[in-house]
Amino acid sequence: MKRLIFLVSLVLISCSNPDVPEDRPEYNRHKELINQFSGGDEINSGFYNRFAFKATLLNTPTYESIIGQKASFYKWSTPKLLSEREKVEQNSSSETKVFMSFFTPNRKDDNFTDKNSIWKVYLESNGQRYEGKVVKDRRRPTELQKLYPYHSKWNSAYMIKFNVPTSRIEDKPSKFTVTGPMGSKEVTFNQR
Repeated sequence: MKRLIFLVSLVLISCSNPDVPEDRPEYNRHKELINQFSGGDEINSGFYNRFAFKATLLNTPTYESIIGQKASFYKWSTPKLLSEREKVEQNSSSETKVFMSFFTPNRKDDNFTDKNSIWKVYLESNGQRYEGKVVKDRRRPTELQKLYPYHSKWNSAYMIKFNVPTSRIEDKPSKFTVTGPMGSKEVTFNQR
C-alpha cells in the first residue's frame, strides 16, 4: 500500500508543470502593476449587492506588461511582439482604454452595450471629462483572468474607449466614473 501511494505521488509530481504562469516572478510583477493602476467600488442595499466593478487604466506600463504576458503565454515571435506593440502605440495616439470587470445580480441591468443602456461611464483628467464608448470584451475568461487577476467568471468584461490620447492623461490623476439609476461610483487612477 505504501509503495502504491509513493508511485501515485511520484507520477503526480512528474506530471506537474513547473512553468505555471502564477509561479513566474514576472507574473507576480504583472499582478502588482495591474493592481497599481486599478480601482473599484460597489453599491450595496442592505445585505444585497446592487453592483460592483473594478477597472484598469491601460497606459504605457500596463500595456507593456499585458503584451509581455501575452507574448509569454503564446510564445510570440519577435516580429509578432513588435507588431502588437505598434498596434498599441497607434491606438494610444488617438484614444485611452479602460478594462472593466462588472457584476450585478440582475443580468438585465448589465447592459452597458445596449442602445438604451442604463449606464454611463466617464473619464476625467486635467479638467476635461470624456464619455466612454463601451464594447464587450469577448476574449476567453481564462485569458482575461490571467491578464486582469481580479476578473472572475461571474463578472462581465468590458473595454471602454475614451476619445483622448493616452499621452494626454498618462502623467495626471484620472477619475473613472460609473453612473446610472442604480447609483454612481468613481475611482481615481493615480499615475505614479
